[in-house]
Amino acid sequence: MRIADNPALDVAIEAGNLLELPVLVYFSVIPNYPMPILRHYAFSSKGCGNVAADAAERGVGFAVRRPPGNSLEVFLEEVQAALLIGDENPCREPERWRRVLSRRLRHAILDSRTPMVLCRRGSSTATLCCCNHFRPYLHRELTKYLIAPENITPLHTWKPRKALPQFFNFRMTFTEGFSKLDRTVKPVTVSPGARTPRSNG
Repeated sequence: MRIADNPALDVAIEAGNLLELPVLVYFSVIPNYPMPILRHYAFSSKGCGNVAADAAERGVGFAVRRPPGNSLEVFLEEVQAALLIGDENPCREPERWRRVLSRRLRHAILDSRTPMVLCRRGSSTATLCCCNHFRPYLHRELTKYLIAPENITPLHTWKPRKALPQFFNFRMTFTEGFSKLDRTVKPVTVSPGARTPRSNG
């Protein structure tokens, strides 16, 4: 979850500039994610405060919804969305959700593929299981393939035509009222999910 160096968001801003429309980032808190753990939700909740500030700084809207008001279909109608852009997710459950949504939504959906490092089977790097072993191989190749992100500026700042219903505020935790969370793994307090205010952490 980040506003800077986010390929899916860059694609959305490019599309918004072409369509002469603003861009809004939507984050839905899902209580029934498989094997939900309190630590994960607490990490995301803390990080969202920084995401909201960064989005405003970049001229992009940011909306968080949690039950009972986190229906994507309803939200797209509320903001009169022209296009839905997501980041491709290799995990089975989010991809299944995406397939189900694509059949239900009347909006065009684009997937942005975030660059990843992949190793061919049989290559010497594929057998390296520790970061300190793999990192030297990776660093030697970075200059060939790594391209600095542009962090494109939106030409149209998000300003809602009317106030959107609020289903979340940042004083609330994501997990209020969630009964099926595994609470045995407590949130980390030494290294919180949110970076220090306005730093590059």
